[in-house]
Amino acid sequence: MKRTLVALVSVVALAGGLSACGSEPTDTPSESTAETSADTNADTNAESAATSATESASQESGAEATDGEVSESVELKTADGTVTLVPADFKAAIDEVVGEWGDPETIQQDAHGALASFKEGNLLAWAQESGAAPLVGKIAETWANDGGLNNTIGLPTGPEEEIDGGWTQTFTNGVINWVQNNGKWEAEIEQN
Repeated sequence: MKRTLVALVSVVALAGGLSACGSEPTDTPSESTAETSADTNADTNAESAATSATESASQESGAEATDGEVSESVELKTADGTVTLVPADFKAAIDEVVGEWGDPETIQQDAHGALASFKEGNLLAWAQESGAAPLVGKIAETWANDGGLNNTIGLPTGPEEEIDGGWTQTFTNGVINWVQNNGKWEAEIEQN
């Protein structure tokens, strides 16, 4: 980030220097016109470079404007080497499970939140309001098959818990249970 800021200051200083050089008087009208044109091009190029440097500095710092708020985004690399920007809190949660689950295979993001998919069907869902929650096994499979991030039951609010006869997980708009009924395992979805 310091290099980007130094580059930005250098570009701005260069732009100012080029403008000052172009303001010296000339002897002939044709020289004056040529210099004015060169100065205009130099100023335009310097402004463009300054804008690019500013945008680069903003990206490197991870600052991203959304509805007047500044939220921190960081780079995340998936198992196939794809790099994407994700919320810093989401990346921190992913880093906690990487030792056990490996690198995420895919990352999905939308207005509802974010989702990291790992080998063996493990998922890590994240929302600004509730943070990150793992989804594993048949509850993860049920939730993903019913829409994932766009599932009407919403995003998980915590990890699954073992209950008598199976497992349960709470979501923003209900609960998914994986239970045995009459000797057969099945998902029971209860929406609020």
